[in-house]
Amino acid sequence: MAKHATPIADCLMPSGAARTAALVGYKPVMILRSERLVLRPLSFDDADSLLPALGDENNMRYWSRAALASAQDVRAYIARNVEAEDGQCFAITLGGGKALGWVACIDRAPKIAELGYILRPDFQRQGIAREAVGLVLDHAFGACAVRRVFADVDPDNRPSIALLQGLGFAYEGRLRATWDTHIGVRDSAIYARLSTDPAPERP
Repeated sequence: MAKHATPIADCLMPSGAARTAALVGYKPVMILRSERLVLRPLSFDDADSLLPALGDENNMRYWSRAALASAQDVRAYIARNVEAEDGQCFAITLGGGKALGWVACIDRAPKIAELGYILRPDFQRQGIAREAVGLVLDHAFGACAVRRVFADVDPDNRPSIALLQGLGFAYEGRLRATWDTHIGVRDSAIYARLSTDPAPERP
């Protein structure tokens, strides 16, 4: 997963398509599909199924806050994702079932978005995160006409960095002491991909 909670975990999302349509550079949150995945808008009903992602200490190590304790905590935490207005947040599902995690594009400036993602540990190492993020990037660079997508990642979060590199993101630099987290003050590694960059081959 990418860190951190403020710009990434709290992927502030709309509660209705009409509100989303008014955002610069964005289309209403829609359903994105691949052969095995269905990405749909995140909802409060996803709290129980997201607890294994947000309640796991190892999974949350490089997030900007510690693991959550209950589904009630998850529901309160994702309220910003479900109700706010500055991007799009997709629940990751297998064929439209329970939420396994999410992928978000957060509106940071006209035609510029920040990427965030998290996935339950029991569904990792199956190519699901790469596939889901790839779908959202296609949507961002295509229907949403975004020019630049970037991610803020803990420099020690090697799986997340490998995911970004595999999707064609370039390392742009390190910002020091940007986050005061549950594991201490952390730096940010910035990775980005432009709409004009060559798309990597899909596995």
